[in-house]
Amino acid sequence: MLVEKNLNSIKLNKIFRNGTELKGLPDSKPFALLNKEGSILFSSMKFNTLFNVTVGEYLSKVWTEPKFSTILENFSESKYLDFHSDILVKDNQENFLFKTNVDIIKLVIKRKTYFLLSLNTLDNSSKVEERIFNLSRAIDYSGITVLVTDDKGYVNYVSPSFEKVFHKRIDQIFNNYLPYVLVEFLNKDEVEELKDALKNGKEWVKIITDLNRKNELWFKEIKLNPVWQMDGLPNSYIVVASDITHYVLRNRYIKHSEEKQKSIINNISDPLLIARRTDGELFFENVNEIFQSAFRVKREEISDRKLKPFLPLNLYNLIIKLIIKVEGSGKSSGHINYYHRELNKNYIIKLTYIDDEHSKERIFIVILNDITDHLLVQDKLREAYIKENQLNKLKSIFLANMSHEIRTPLNAIVGYSELLEDDLVSGNYSSSLEMVKSLKEGVGRLLSLVDNIVEVSLLESGSEKLDLVRSNLNILIAEIYNEYKSKKKSLFVKTLLLLSSEKLIVKTDEEKFRKIIDVLLDNAIKYNEYNGKVVIKTLIKDNNAIIQIIDNGIGIAQKDLKKIMHPFAQSEEESYKRKYEGAGLGLTIAYRLTTLLGGIFNITSEPEKGTTITLTFPMN
Repeated sequence: MLVEKNLNSIKLNKIFRNGTELKGLPDSKPFALLNKEGSILFSSMKFNTLFNVTVGEYLSKVWTEPKFSTILENFSESKYLDFHSDILVKDNQENFLFKTNVDIIKLVIKRKTYFLLSLNTLDNSSKVEERIFNLSRAIDYSGITVLVTDDKGYVNYVSPSFEKVFHKRIDQIFNNYLPYVLVEFLNKDEVEELKDALKNGKEWVKIITDLNRKNELWFKEIKLNPVWQMDGLPNSYIVVASDITHYVLRNRYIKHSEEKQKSIINNISDPLLIARRTDGELFFENVNEIFQSAFRVKREEISDRKLKPFLPLNLYNLIIKLIIKVEGSGKSSGHINYYHRELNKNYIIKLTYIDDEHSKERIFIVILNDITDHLLVQDKLREAYIKENQLNKLKSIFLANMSHEIRTPLNAIVGYSELLEDDLVSGNYSSSLEMVKSLKEGVGRLLSLVDNIVEVSLLESGSEKLDLVRSNLNILIAEIYNEYKSKKKSLFVKTLLLLSSEKLIVKTDEEKFRKIIDVLLDNAIKYNEYNGKVVIKTLIKDNNAIIQIIDNGIGIAQKDLKKIMHPFAQSEEESYKRKYEGAGLGLTIAYRLTTLLGGIFNITSEPEKGTTITLTFPMN
């Protein structure tokens, strides 16, 4: 019924005080407001058209059976507040026009009686009933899972598909309380939530799951929606169960696929980027954890964002360049080198692409293979190869030098032996002593060479053992210097010893230290000119003992300084070019023994000006 029976007197009183309010009432149904005498105070256009009347006229002019005047008179005197009846409408010739039913509400306002009439033709009722029937059949045959309850939540309509889906008979559903109908699909808290929604007229949504008769998993979304009356209270509730099985399973598959993809790309040890090209712009689709760490980005912050603002400009430009190159060549992949300055890493950018048939977008997969270690290995191999070649050359030179160094004393020994033999045979004993002396020098030189070779071998193998004691280096140096003077080993050069007035107390291996000074002093004299000068100087600086051997001899070229630290090297390599004796082991032995004793070996030299060697040892 269009106008509710419980229209209260307060609202109607307001309408009477302001007549314009009546004009806002709906006009889709025939209704009218009459006074006690049956005069029309207000009527809808539908009412006016139906009965050919207007405001101000009396309803008694309309021919009906029973008559309106009789109905109103009797109803006015009764104690009832509403009245319902069917009436026949006739023309003024008593001809039947149509049948309708009428609802009349009695209203008493300020002690005056009014009647509110609302009519509904039986023709309209039939149409409504037909629409309801058709709608019910449509629901039954469409498979829509729907259920209707009254305002208390008791089921008064259920579709066949609801019975089928939930495996329930009609008697288990109809006139039953909705929470009890669904109780087997809900937990205790969810049942209470549903009861609360029914009690307070609220919407309620829940996803339930079960197995169908084929033992297949299904998901349903249950939605409860209240149907409201004009007074703001729910008149009934409609429950719709939507099948979301495909949606849920598809989302699960998508989520599983995404997790699988994430797991796969995160297990790739190189930075990986998946980009999507849309309208000529590149957007982030996905990145792995290595990429996030290397380029300081977070997946959730860059997803679906443009590449350019988040990548180093040179990397972005290289990717664009590579895309143009790959697409222009007609190939599906390509690569280009990239140097990450901030990380000091070298990469090979490898790019390929696939086309998304649905979105018509091109997806680019970019992997940055880290080749930094590979390049370092290559460099080390290259250095090792060069060093190997140098060592092979040094070995060849060494063998040639050894041949010369060994042959020289051996030839002297053989020669002097033959001369000594001739003198002894001839009885010429005057030169025998000189011959024996020369033989002794030759043997000593050969023995020294063998000692140096053994020393280098021990140092190379790491087998050298130390016997460390606290020693005054000034005393050891003075002893070595005096031995040279007594043996007249430095007759053609001038030697000078300048010792510090303070004691140079250092924990050292005295034998190894003597070897260092002996070798350096021997070299300073050997590689000097006639009337050259050699100075041995000691001092203390920053709690370090400093020993310097200074000569003004032939010197060493800058390019040869590092080379002479290796075994068997001299500043002039080939033996046929050498002006001086020696296998080139002296400086190597001195350098390595100094390092072994915890000291620092430093050499400065200039050809034709001389050499200065500085040894630094920490003092206790």
